[in-house]
Amino acid sequence: MGRLLFGALIAIGAGGFGGCGSNPSVPGPRPLPTLALGGAAPYFTVDGTPRVVMSRNITGTSVGAIEQLIDQASGAGDTLIRLHVIQGLGAGVASGGAVDPEWAASWDQVFDHAAQAGLYVAPVFAVWADWNDGTPDYGFANWAMNPWNSANGGPATDPSELWQAGTAVREGWMAWLGALVDRWQGRPNIAAWEVFSELDIATGADETSGAAFAAEAAGVVRGKDAGQRPVMASLTALNDWPALNSSDAVDILQIHGYADPLDTYLINHVGALLNEYGKPVLIGESGLSAAAPTGGTATTEPNAALDVRHAIWAGVVSGAINARGLWWEDGYAVYEPPGVAFVNSYADAESRAATFVGQLDFTGVTPLAVSLSADLVGGAVGSAARIIGWVRSGACTAPAAACDRPLTGETIGISLPGAASTWTATFFDTSTGHRMSSAGTATGDGESVTLMLPTFSDDLAFVLVPSAA
Repeated sequence: MGRLLFGALIAIGAGGFGGCGSNPSVPGPRPLPTLALGGAAPYFTVDGTPRVVMSRNITGTSVGAIEQLIDQASGAGDTLIRLHVIQGLGAGVASGGAVDPEWAASWDQVFDHAAQAGLYVAPVFAVWADWNDGTPDYGFANWAMNPWNSANGGPATDPSELWQAGTAVREGWMAWLGALVDRWQGRPNIAAWEVFSELDIATGADETSGAAFAAEAAGVVRGKDAGQRPVMASLTALNDWPALNSSDAVDILQIHGYADPLDTYLINHVGALLNEYGKPVLIGESGLSAAAPTGGTATTEPNAALDVRHAIWAGVVSGAINARGLWWEDGYAVYEPPGVAFVNSYADAESRAATFVGQLDFTGVTPLAVSLSADLVGGAVGSAARIIGWVRSGACTAPAAACDRPLTGETIGISLPGAASTWTATFFDTSTGHRMSSAGTATGDGESVTLMLPTFSDDLAFVLVPSAA
């Protein structure tokens, strides 16, 4: 990706390409909902109700270009955008390590536009590639262009100095971070702060020094933020740092997953993080491949859009607090030959899932174990009050995308989240997000509940509620 700063590095298998629809019509200003994280629910509450939210990673080389993608996200029903503020509009660092005032004013404008579109933002203040000199070598090493580099007038001769307490670059960067949080903390649409993206592949960082850096940065953020919004520091999928993820420096964990099929990856790995750390999990970045979408990867091969759509629905039932959270499709392909047309082809990919989750209450919902035949892929989350699930045909995946063979008589077994012995099932059409005419009853045996599925050929979602006595 040349100078581009990109997401986590894990790519599995192959896949395909295809759009999910043209640009949706952009509505006028949308009221900003009340968004909060806390209490017993591992989800954001949206106007008081715990829900899975839709999110994106948006970027661009001008304020206007970013605002266009914000309007897309708003039109598709999103709630949150993750913004690498050191990407696209400049690095944000003026002489002596001060905040670049023109750069900050540009982001002020972006944040204002997002608020008017009803969207919350999560600013990301640093990314691994800016602090990587080629060791470890994952490509995209941008240390030579970093304004904190002494070659560019900064205080550091080596990126690893950032991980050493008391160095000039560390103190300067922390002051820069504090100034920005102080500037933006009064805004109503800040959802969370991310101090660093993918610490584990920055040059010289290890678990001990990275966790200490994140703890110091979190202290700076909390010292400036009157609203005490959640703080994040993310890793790639290559490493797990318990010293970071289990610490007070991280309020929300992130998963950066790149795999094909992505749906099964998210269902399996989000649940594992929840079980390990007991903290909310955000799909920070994801995709079918981490490699640049310039051809020859799963991201741009035939039928990729099908796998992406399935991954969005899988996100809903993974236990993550969000769904979508893509990388190339959300915005970063604008820097590569597919360009903005590729991003626009995914303009409303999550809109049907957004319609679905907008009807539901995720109070007390956690991932549930499922039992499926070899013909099916899927997952479920639930509580004593409801079970929310999604399944697809195992053959309905790129590149072959054999989605026209009807599946009849299939069942899904789900670990029982409550005492009810019978449950009423409502099925949902994933192409619209609305209820289907089919309905059913599921029966439990004290340990699990078994649901008979209606005939389908691609995928479907469902909701179970305890039957009236």
